[in-house]
Amino acid sequence: MADHQTRFQTLSNPYVTLSLGILLLSFSPLFTHWADAPGVVTSFYRMLLSSLILLPFIPRIFPRQGLEQPHKLTWHQILIPVLAGVFSGVDHALWGTAIKATNVANATLLNYISPLWVSLIAVFVLKERYKSFYWGGLLLVFVGAISVLNIINTELTFNFRGEGFAIISSFFYAAYFLLTQKGRTFLTTLQQLFISLVACGLTLGLILWVTGLPITGFSPLTYLIFILSAILSQLLGYLCLTHALGNIPASIVSPSLALQPVITALLAIPFARQNLSGYQLIGGFLILAGILIINKSEIKP
Repeated sequence: MADHQTRFQTLSNPYVTLSLGILLLSFSPLFTHWADAPGVVTSFYRMLLSSLILLPFIPRIFPRQGLEQPHKLTWHQILIPVLAGVFSGVDHALWGTAIKATNVANATLLNYISPLWVSLIAVFVLKERYKSFYWGGLLLVFVGAISVLNIINTELTFNFRGEGFAIISSFFYAAYFLLTQKGRTFLTTLQQLFISLVACGLTLGLILWVTGLPITGFSPLTYLIFILSAILSQLLGYLCLTHALGNIPASIVSPSLALQPVITALLAIPFARQNLSGYQLIGGFLILAGILIINKSEIKP
């Protein structure tokens, strides 16, 4: 019995769940690469299927007011995860469009500017306090991300539909983190996740309807990839991430996700037959060092 409790406490540790979430999310670019469908369509199916999987658990996620749900949720409280889902949907749509209009490295790097916006808002608006070396750690993360994405050897041009959309998407990505952190102060992990999933799916569905992109007619393999992407990357990955955001500030969680392209690059060696360059290996170590510094920089109240 004690062993089971110890294992549960380990798995529920926010830093353990954050690490597991990053690992699961690292498969997302591979699923998108393997799926014979536009990136926005893959994201839509991720949200749709994840929501459907959670539907049977609605009575447990939103129990009647009692011991498990001592206070009735207000519309203001529900609005927070709804907005998080809407912003996440717009982020997915913009980033998916950017990848098609420019190279993956540029789009991914510019989308990863989001930790900067999260940090600025956390420090200057939310008044969260961090030691001065926090910014040095954040700089290491950015430099490491540049190396991992091999931006040094990539022609850097500016196309508004490519680089422009990627930059704009970073604002929505940052908003998702901050709203999820806020929502987790009064919602459980599953409540926050389910509401944001539905809102994100509806947002992506509306975008697909407006743009006229196809949502059917794909191969059985692509539909299987949709299912795996929904279960592993979206449902389990964001479940871990949402749990972590209830215990760790978004300004620490967001830069930690820069590990995702490192792990994706490592996974691409056996699964996509792609190799890492020396710059990318060095970048991975820089990101790890930066994240370690960031996680030691929070000043407890």
